[in-house]
Amino acid sequence: MKQTLIFLTIVFLTSACRIDYIPLKGNYPSDYTVVFDKSADQVMTNIIEYCLKNNISLKVIDRKNGLIMSEPYRINTFTFESANGIPEDSSSRVIVGREKLKNYSYEPELVLTDIIFQVKEEENRTSMTVMLANMVAYITEKAAYTHVRGLCLKEVRSTGFLEKQIIERMK
Repeated sequence: MKQTLIFLTIVFLTSACRIDYIPLKGNYPSDYTVVFDKSADQVMTNIIEYCLKNNISLKVIDRKNGLIMSEPYRINTFTFESANGIPEDSSSRVIVGREKLKNYSYEPELVLTDIIFQVKEEENRTSMTVMLANMVAYITEKAAYTHVRGLCLKEVRSTGFLEKQIIERMK
């Protein structure tokens, strides 16, 4: 009897709180690379200086393996896709999928990501790859339905705007 009651409760809750995900259609590259005529050590130093100037806290600085990773970084602009898979705002840093609960479409209030820099030196040239990883979009206090507060949105992708901006400033 107890198992039946638990099963019925789970069925009721999952049907009452059904979230519809609309998958992203667009093609969003995951990393961006640039090549410098500088040493790997100089590129790593430039990345660290860039992060300090732009309030990007770092949790990993591994010069030996050419890896720098930020603490979770708050993304300040996001957008949705149009029906044909194009970001509605091309200057946004992140695109999030539309998700609906009981015909209410909600948007995130907090988007976090790790910024990862991979540096490799080959033949007097150094490549630097920038990528956003572990992106998460959260619904927080303003959620219309209190039981979705703290929920992570399923689809979050980079538009490439932030990566291109970082690369441009590093040149």
